[in-house]
Amino acid sequence: MLESESKGLLLVANKWDLVQAAFKKQGGFHPYKSERDYREKYEHALFERLFFTPGSPVIFVSALDGYEIDRMLNAAVKLNRTLDKKIPTAKLNLVLGHLAERNPPPAIGGKRFRVYYATQTGTRPFRIKLFCNREEKLSEQYRRYLEAGLVEEFDLKGCPIYFDLVGKVKDE
Repeated sequence: MLESESKGLLLVANKWDLVQAAFKKQGGFHPYKSERDYREKYEHALFERLFFTPGSPVIFVSALDGYEIDRMLNAAVKLNRTLDKKIPTAKLNLVLGHLAERNPPPAIGGKRFRVYYATQTGTRPFRIKLFCNREEKLSEQYRRYLEAGLVEEFDLKGCPIYFDLVGKVKDE
């Protein structure tokens, strides 16, 4: 895993030359049909364990042979540029509304978490301020759902998103 000081995440699997050699010499590993099958299952297992990195680029490299090193460096440059992206407030609010409509948050104590307004307040890492009804009602699962939706919609693969929640003032 490479994490830059700018807080983007690029997943790198080194020593891929050993995997390639195993598939050439001994026909691979049981039960994998091909190197591609092994790579897909490896990537799937990686994201199951690193669920907090939605959409991070995964590059299979070999430092020894230089295999895919250029691709890794290009992905790092792209990630660096993406970290400076500005999300228009109107589009951000539209996407969050669509995500909430598609999959409403769970009701906790008879009330649902609701976002009234959102705005981007920072980059490196992305910070989104959510003005909402009750900040304590945002579950971890729903936070990850919103994060994954924003990563997908705005092509922020490898960029973490932090939500700063501002709840309504409670009347006494």
